[in-house]
Amino acid sequence: MRTMKKEKTMKKLKAAFAFIAFVLIMGVSIKAEAADVEAPTDLKQIDANTSGFTLQWNAVSEAEKYLIEVSSDKNNWVQKNIAYETKCSVYDLSEGAFYWVRVRVSGTDAVSEPIQVITSPGDVENARQVDATTNSITLQWNKVAGATGYIVLANIDSELVKVAQTANNKVKITTGVKEGDNNYYYVYCYKSSDAGYIALELYGYDYVSRAKTLPKKISGLKESAWHLVNKKLTCVWNKNYNVDGYQVQIYNRNKKAIRTVTKSYSNFSADFKNITPNSYYYGRVRGYVTINGVKKYGSWSSYVCLVPQAKVKTLKVSGNKLKIAWNKVSGASGYDVYVSTTSSLKGYKKVKYANAKTRSCSISKIGKTKVSKSKTYYVSILTKKKVGKKTLRAKQLFYNQLYYTYKWK
Repeated sequence: MRTMKKEKTMKKLKAAFAFIAFVLIMGVSIKAEAADVEAPTDLKQIDANTSGFTLQWNAVSEAEKYLIEVSSDKNNWVQKNIAYETKCSVYDLSEGAFYWVRVRVSGTDAVSEPIQVITSPGDVENARQVDATTNSITLQWNKVAGATGYIVLANIDSELVKVAQTANNKVKITTGVKEGDNNYYYVYCYKSSDAGYIALELYGYDYVSRAKTLPKKISGLKESAWHLVNKKLTCVWNKNYNVDGYQVQIYNRNKKAIRTVTKSYSNFSADFKNITPNSYYYGRVRGYVTINGVKKYGSWSSYVCLVPQAKVKTLKVSGNKLKIAWNKVSGASGYDVYVSTTSSLKGYKKVKYANAKTRSCSISKIGKTKVSKSKTYYVSILTKKKVGKKTLRAKQLFYNQLYYTYKWK
C-alpha cells in the first residue's frame, strides 16, 4: 500500500518538475528571442510646433508597432504614443521646451538610444524701433520664453533678406541700411536642439514698419517771402519723404538763435514773426524721425544767409526826377534799385547801384524813357551782402505789391 502511494507521489513530482522545466525552458527561449530583436536607430526630429514634435527612425523588420517614450530629465520615461510606421508625432507638451525621446519595439526590451527634441517657442511680441543713426537701426522686442535665438529679416529691393541673428532681444542692424532709409523688418524667434534641429514658427513673427535711419541733411533752405510791413519772414526747403518732421531755426547776424519752428513732414515752409528787415539773418534746417515716442534729429543743414529787401521810406516824383529813400539794412554791402511802370515782375529794370552808406537816390530815366509825373512807378530795393567771395542779393519777391514793392502815382 505504502509502495503504491510512493509511486503515485513520485509520478506527481516528476510531472510537476517536467512542467516547471518546460516553463523555464520556454521562458529562457522567449528572453533569448527578445534579446535578438534590434533596437530602432537613426532617430531624427523632422518637425515641431509649440505643443509637440514629429520624429522618424529606421524600421525594425521584426517590429509590428513602436512605443514612443518621452522624458524631461532622461531618467523618468512616459509612453506618449504608439506608432505602426517609422514616423510619429507627440503632442500636449510645453511650449519652447527641451525633451528626450526614445523608441521601443513593442513587447520587447529593444529600445533606441535617446535623442534631444524641442518644441517651438511662442510668438514674438512688441517688436519696435528704439534707436537709429545715419547708417544703423536698433530694434527691440519682448523676450520669448524658451527661445535660444532670434532672426531679423528685412525687405530690401522687394526681397526678404536676413540682416541679423542674435541671442538677445535687442539688435543693432547695419546690413543693408542706408542713410534716409524707411524699411520693414520681421523678427522671428527659434529654438535649437543638441542634434542640430531648429524649431521656428512661420507665422510667429512680429514686424516693425517704416523703421527709419536719421534723416539726410535737408537742402534748399531759402527765403520765399519777406513781409516788410508786418515783419514776417517765410522760408521754404526741399521736401524729404523719409522724415516725420522738420526743425527750422533763424539766427541774427551774430549767429545767435532767435526763432525755432517745428513743422510736420507734410509741411516744407515756415513763418517767422517779428523778424525786422533791418539786418541780414542766417537760417538752417534739419529733419527728425520719431522713434519709440522720441524725436531723433538728423544733422543741421549749412547756414544760409537770408538777405531782406530794404524798406522804402519815401517815393515821389519831383520835377522830372523820381526820388527814392530807404531804410538801412545792417551788414549790407550795397543796394540795387529796381523800377518798373508795371506791377509785372518782367517790367522791373535795374536803374541804380548804391553803396552800403547810401540811403537815397534820384532817377531821371528808366532805360531811355524820362520820368514823368503822369506815370505810375513801382520800386524795389534789393539788398546785397558779401559773404566770403560770394555776393548774395535779396530775392525779388513781388508776389504782393503791398508788401514787396513801393508804388508812386
